[in-house]
Amino acid sequence: MRRFQKLKSSAVTLLIAVLAITCFTRGVLQLSLYIAAFVAWGIYAFISFVVPIIKRHNYRREVKRIVNEKPCKDANDDNYERLSYLLLCHVNHRITGYIQSTYPDATWAWRTDKPAYIMANGGTGRIELFGVKEYNFADISFDNDANIDCSLLKIVSLKQAAQTECKDASADVTKSEIDPQVWFEKSGRVILKNLIAELGSRGHNTLTIRDDGSCVVKQGEKEIEVSHLEAFPERVYHPKLIKVFAGAGIAAKTVDAGLAVNW
Repeated sequence: MRRFQKLKSSAVTLLIAVLAITCFTRGVLQLSLYIAAFVAWGIYAFISFVVPIIKRHNYRREVKRIVNEKPCKDANDDNYERLSYLLLCHVNHRITGYIQSTYPDATWAWRTDKPAYIMANGGTGRIELFGVKEYNFADISFDNDANIDCSLLKIVSLKQAAQTECKDASADVTKSEIDPQVWFEKSGRVILKNLIAELGSRGHNTLTIRDDGSCVVKQGEKEIEVSHLEAFPERVYHPKLIKVFAGAGIAAKTVDAGLAVNW
């Protein structure tokens, strides 16, 4: 398909050149430019389209000959192995160029035994991809005309997929069940009321509730933990929690360490 698109583009370029020559030249100069344009296009078409077809045909014929030929147990074994290796490298380069045209940093490795046999007789082999974020495997298909097709795959084990699904579901359930008003009525109201009364009796007028639920006050230069609130809502719920506190007569505001409560 790409070869035909390139051929079409080159033909359009030739047509434009012919029209330009027709419009702006006359006589012998026009004829010379016509000849030069067609000769240049013919050379380009031969190098770009005919030569690759001839090379692919020769490689395909050689691979079939090597695969179908029964190797002899003599000095020809080394030549057979060497030629098979070179042909495999040639096809590997084609696959690399095909993949890196879309993913420039990608590398890969065969995960199919005897890929040379598939190349010669047609079929599909599997490779593992590296450096491609979206995919980790690909199926490489060869037909009898030495054409290559690549299908990208994302393969994940069933166990891993199930664990990920369970984690996502648990996170969604946890987030959906958080309600600052419910938390305050069940866990926070009594503890905070008693804590504020007890601290106020000792001269304190503020405390800080950290993100992990620990309640701290300053004593001199030190911060002392005086209590702990279980399942304290995350920072994203603090604006609503401040309103809940205000409804109970507790003043609070957001600070870097968490929530500052004043009385």
